[in-house]
Amino acid sequence: MKVKLIKEIFLLIIIFITTLFFGGSTRLQLLEENNNFYISNNSSYAPGDIVKLNLYTYAEISEKFQLKLLKINDPVTFFSLLDQNYSHYSFDIWGKDNVLLLKYTSLIKQWEIKPDKKAQYGYNEINVGKIEKPGIYIVQAIREDKVGYCAIVVTNLSMVYKNNQKEILAYIADAKTGQFNKSAKFDFLQNGKLIGSRRADKDGVMYVKLTDFESADNSIIQLFGYADDEILLSDPYFYFNQGQNEYLTAYIYTQQPVYRPAQEINFKAIFRNKAGNEYQNIPEQKFSITVKSSKDKEVYSGEATTNEFGTLSGSFFLDEDADLGYYSIILKKDEQAYYGSFSVEEYKKPEFKVNVVTDRKQYSRGDKLTATVTADYYFGSPVKNADVQVSIYKQYFWRPWWYWSEWSWFYGGFKSDRYISSQKELIFQESGTLNEDGKYELSYKIGSDNSDNSGDYQYSIVAQVTDASRRAINGFTEAFVTRGSFTISTSPEKWFFKQGSEVKLKVNTSDFSDKPVQTDFRVIVYYPGDSRYVNKTSYTDTIWAKTNVAGSAVVKFFPKRDVTGYFSYTIIAFDEKEREIETSSSFYVGDVDNYYYQRTNAGLEIITDKEAYEKGDSLIAYVFIPDPDQELLLSYETDKILSYKKLKPVKNSFEIREELTEKFSPSFNISISFIKDRMLYQTTKLIGVLAKD
Repeated sequence: MKVKLIKEIFLLIIIFITTLFFGGSTRLQLLEENNNFYISNNSSYAPGDIVKLNLYTYAEISEKFQLKLLKINDPVTFFSLLDQNYSHYSFDIWGKDNVLLLKYTSLIKQWEIKPDKKAQYGYNEINVGKIEKPGIYIVQAIREDKVGYCAIVVTNLSMVYKNNQKEILAYIADAKTGQFNKSAKFDFLQNGKLIGSRRADKDGVMYVKLTDFESADNSIIQLFGYADDEILLSDPYFYFNQGQNEYLTAYIYTQQPVYRPAQEINFKAIFRNKAGNEYQNIPEQKFSITVKSSKDKEVYSGEATTNEFGTLSGSFFLDEDADLGYYSIILKKDEQAYYGSFSVEEYKKPEFKVNVVTDRKQYSRGDKLTATVTADYYFGSPVKNADVQVSIYKQYFWRPWWYWSEWSWFYGGFKSDRYISSQKELIFQESGTLNEDGKYELSYKIGSDNSDNSGDYQYSIVAQVTDASRRAINGFTEAFVTRGSFTISTSPEKWFFKQGSEVKLKVNTSDFSDKPVQTDFRVIVYYPGDSRYVNKTSYTDTIWAKTNVAGSAVVKFFPKRDVTGYFSYTIIAFDEKEREIETSSSFYVGDVDNYYYQRTNAGLEIITDKEAYEKGDSLIAYVFIPDPDQELLLSYETDKILSYKKLKPVKNSFEIREELTEKFSPSFNISISFIKDRMLYQTTKLIGVLAKD
């Protein structure tokens, strides 16, 4: 049976007062970019706030802007008509059947401004003034025959919802305090039509399965919330374009995707100006054209003008010795570039193979690495006098504590995104020529790249051989560069230990072919000092132990001092050549309240006592929040919502305990969300649950 680990939940959390909100732009050809302007809004407002918008002009504009502030009188009808007209992401004042949507608004005020010619980067500020009444407003900016729009939300409330296309979990809260509104009501609309309604429960939380609505399908759900005489839309800015409402787009292609040297290249480009939901033709526009090879060599340049259909085309011949690989077609106008591509290949099967062999598979700092590159044609003869380039890359290497477990397949899948080694780093490169026997010898002294000796590394030796036909073939091998003949990994059984309880540390030792190593080692435990952190004057304790034939050990001890805080420890062992090998980790002893004041993250945080659990275990997790007495939503989620509850911790931290039954396996997410001072706080913690049965 295949078990799919849920790496992330398919649930969206959208807060309609805290996202960066942007309004529309002018409806004009981008080819006249100097006439373009853009207005935006990056905040929501409380009733009585002074509202300010941003106006951006692409060049100096001397004409005045006529501005209108409009209030949407009937948000449900207004946005439903936009839904029926498929105007998502592209706000337009025209609705279904050319119904003017502005008839659903009322004029609050109108005024004019003149842009500041000295404004840096074309930015000007529009002072709308105070807006006293809650609601959704539109600012309309008009200059000559060009018009732009920007939305403004004024509210005392906020709506938070989760939607996984099967179920919706939502609540309405006070935007300042985050207190849940227990009288909230919700309407669900799809394609502009009402499909159902629900009320919040006694805690102010609303949960519904979309299958409860007979007419629901997989299309977008509009969620309207009602509380304290306000109407809230799950995301009104969804309908106002969050970028330029108008831009030029291009499709550039060639007659075929792959060519040979000396062939004729035929290319074509189709240009359209995207304005809202429409694509407009752009005839008689001139573009510069450049084609570059895989080695960034210019192989063609020229100019072309679009015809009456907004297209242009061209052709050129490749040289006999044209570079092989990926080619770029670059069309430019007004410093804006548009790209196409094709490839040039020889259409030959590999005629030879490349092998790389090192004299050893494991080295230490100061050793000399010797590698032999061999290239042979498949018909048996060596590749003589061919060019060769040899590159050496290094990558940090280590094994996590679970690597030797019989359940490593589970931990590996669950933690694969957490135990990725560092990126490969190029440390050496040289070029040469194969000899008459098709061989090339490389010699490299380990450590000549001035790397430290504090860790173990895996070296990749890559050789690229290019023969007389310009066919390039790669070969590679790998070797370890280590501090000793084996490696150590360690992890505490838990990250949190209660004061007075026994501490358990897991230790594993193995060589670099993954065979277990039995060895003596010592553990140096560094106790926290007066600041609860380890420092140079910290008290230390030494424990001696030995790994078994399976290369594993569990070190158990009770801290000797009655202190709380961060403990660190180091495992030290020696190989057969008396080379020191060590690794380190840490844990915390104390209680959750003490930890709150010592953690490095000052925001919302979830800490579990272990990284992964077995089915049937009791999970213990600690949640830390910036402020006490904060109402929040706790939920357990996979690709569906397992459970949820509203909480109001009296302190800055609280404890979660949960028995991990079948429904939590193989993994689930703990999610916390709340509103405070018009900001959304949200975090998620992925928990692995191993079903050993």
